[in-house]
This record gives sequence, structure tokens and C-alpha cells, in this order.
Amino acid sequence: MPKKYAYELPEHRVEHGVCIPVEDLKIDEKAQRVLNEPRARSMANNLVPEALGAIVVSQRTNGDHYIVDGMHRWHVCKLTGIPEIVAEVHHGLDQQEEAILFLIKNRESSKPTPLDEYKIGLTAGIPLFVDTESACESGTLRWVPRGRTWLALWPASFGSPTSMVPRHSSER
Repeated sequence: MPKKYAYELPEHRVEHGVCIPVEDLKIDEKAQRVLNEPRARSMANNLVPEALGAIVVSQRTNGDHYIVDGMHRWHVCKLTGIPEIVAEVHHGLDQQEEAILFLIKNRESSKPTPLDEYKIGLTAGIPLFVDTESACESGTLRWVPRGRTWLALWPASFGSPTSMVPRHSSER
């Protein structure tokens, strides 16, 4: 595994929960990834406003607000007419420091694993996961070991192809 670089930032003031008008936010293309318009449109079409979360913004010494992390959520706000977005605002960073902050904020992020999604989906009562669990409990599906995970297998007698749902080995 490649060694991770130690990113460092100067001490600076940070405010949480700041509402900023969407129209006042700017993008610095040198310190930001490229906007994925189809992704943003998909997010807008499936938006749950209460789950939008806070973006990360840098307020430069001239007062301008630059998005460090959350450009797609900002674009979703523009697409859906949401006038303000909540932000974590870092004060006094320059462009290079904003780029470092972006790397710090995104280096450790990852999507939920299939197992995480399954377990959390059960807790949330999502029908797909609840029905899968019920089918396993009733014997319609069965859990079988495969390496370090378990798979829910659809019996071939039903005439459908085998479908698999990962399951962590310590849970069965």
C-alpha cells in the first residue's frame, strides 16, 4: 500500500453551521475536482433536502467564499432553487492550503461497503434488505460461506439465477 503523505495546515479559525447564499459561493478550478454534471443532476433528482449536509468553504482574506468540498451539493442547490447552504467555513487560507484541506477531507472518505449498506438498510427498514433477511430466516434464501464473507443464495429450484448479498463472516 502506498505511503500516505502528511498534509499540514496552519492554525486558523473555523466556523460551523454558517448559512451562505448559494449565489455567493465560488469555485477555484485549480483546487477543485471537475464538476460531474450527470452526477449532480442525479443528486438533484433524488434530493432529500434534510440530508444535504454542510459543505466546506474557505473565506479568503478578501471576503470571497470558495468551495473546498461540496461542489456537487452546491450545484444541486442551484439546480433545485435552494437559496442557501450550510457550511463549515475556514478563514484565511490561500489557494494551496485550500487544496490541502480538500485532500485531507477526501483522503479517508469511502462509500459504504455492501455489508455496511445491508446492515444499515436493515436498520432503516429498506424493503430490499428486510425482504432479503426475511427470506434467509424463512429458508427461501440461505447464507453460505465464501472466503471471509457470507452469500445469500437464491435456490436454483426457483429457476432464477443465483443472487448474492455479501455478509460478514462473524455474523453467521
